[in-house]
Amino acid sequence: MAPKKRLWVTYAWADNADQDVDYILKKLENSGELEVHFDRRQLPAGQRLWDNIEQEIINPDHCDAYAIVVTPDSLASGPCKEELAYALERALSTRGSTFPLIPLIYKIEPSKMPPRLKIRLGVMLREPNWVTQVVAAANSRPMEVDFGELQDWKLRVHRAPAEENCVFVLEVQPRLETIPSWLVAFPASERVILKKWGVRAPKSPFGGIGMMTVIDDEVESSIGPLRVVGSDGTPLDYSHSLYLFLDALPSQLLFSRDGGRNLAPIDLSTVRPSVP
Repeated sequence: MAPKKRLWVTYAWADNADQDVDYILKKLENSGELEVHFDRRQLPAGQRLWDNIEQEIINPDHCDAYAIVVTPDSLASGPCKEELAYALERALSTRGSTFPLIPLIYKIEPSKMPPRLKIRLGVMLREPNWVTQVVAAANSRPMEVDFGELQDWKLRVHRAPAEENCVFVLEVQPRLETIPSWLVAFPASERVILKKWGVRAPKSPFGGIGMMTVIDDEVESSIGPLRVVGSDGTPLDYSHSLYLFLDALPSQLLFSRDGGRNLAPIDLSTVRPSVP
């Protein structure tokens, strides 16, 4: 088994008033892949403070990787700036060898970080897999990315204002492609839930809606009668979304790119929790 990577963690004491830093350190240690070093653990009482801290960070026999808990307090802290300076000096002086320097971003937006940290890919502590990201960074290995289940559509739910005769608006937008001719279908038995529909710019469902060659009909299909709406001339693309003004989600929502010959289901499970 490879030895654990020794990770020095810099933090502001003010950020540990409610043991938030202790929680971060514990989570990293519980990963089982890191030997977590920090001031209260590594520095013996009664000895010169900064000489010891410098050696803990710059000496390859003591430290394999460095992290700083980035907050407004740590960025304003003189001691934190001093420790970061040691880490930056080592990172600059060891070009060609590996010394990961990992910002742990907490209580601050990345855009607010100083340039010396902004140029490094940090880890957002609000992300559920932040420990895995830190372990990967400390070991200088690529992070495995789980894209989850992505479909061809971006779906958004908008609450309808009082003047609209519906409960909510479902926005359907292709992720990448341009679809010049399209149909959307759902069971005809649920026809009354759709109050109106149209195409507009993304994230802006309310206002004037204009389209070419509007299709709004009921048709027979292998899965039963369907209400079908669509257009042959008004595309759906990066600048055009479909808006369905609804009282409830349909039990099925189907999409066709070829005039209805092939109907593919749109997965509505991701938006169900957002529906009023």
